[in-house]
Amino acid sequence: QELGFIARIHEVTNNNPPSSKDDVFDGIGCLKNFEYDLDLIDNPQLKIHPARRVPHCLRDKIKEELDSMVRDGIIIPISEPTPCVSPMVIVKQNDKLRICIDPTDLNKNVKRRHYPLATLEDIAARIKGANYFSLLDCKKGFWQIKVSPKSSKYLTFSTPWGRYSCLRMPFGLVSASEVFQQAMSTVLEGIPNVENSIDDILIYAKT
Repeated sequence: QELGFIARIHEVTNNNPPSSKDDVFDGIGCLKNFEYDLDLIDNPQLKIHPARRVPHCLRDKIKEELDSMVRDGIIIPISEPTPCVSPMVIVKQNDKLRICIDPTDLNKNVKRRHYPLATLEDIAARIKGANYFSLLDCKKGFWQIKVSPKSSKYLTFSTPWGRYSCLRMPFGLVSASEVFQQAMSTVLEGIPNVENSIDDILIYAKT
């Protein structure tokens, strides 16, 4: 009430969503006409990391997730030599697993885009007077951006089942947030009553 909201709806769910357009929401989206090219400093100091051990109780789930990422075109198995190999990191989210990479050494050699990220203060000032809001979260947003074939070689990671190269922008990359913010700002440019902060999109209106 202090903020002037009519009502706050935390979550909208539908146990029986319409199935006529299932193909529209299948898999991972991909931004058209946008490809990330990794910019490295001169004379980069890159490292090859071996695979880290994974808990035996999670091996099957991890392999299933890797296979799913291959089917979705997120990663691809690779056997040829690559200039950089990062270790795989597993992040548990409730009952699900997220496959990430630990590009700590690679990040030290990446040139940042330094694209400005939207702040909550800036967004709050622009939506002043609005009463209705819809908040959208881009599904696995970073994965919706393709990386160039050259960059894919540097975005290789090691697993107990061999190496994989990223075909989409991975989580953990130092420039990922800036690149995604720039891409979304370009996509949403000119659309009224829309703000975004990285992979969150806010639609607002007074009435």
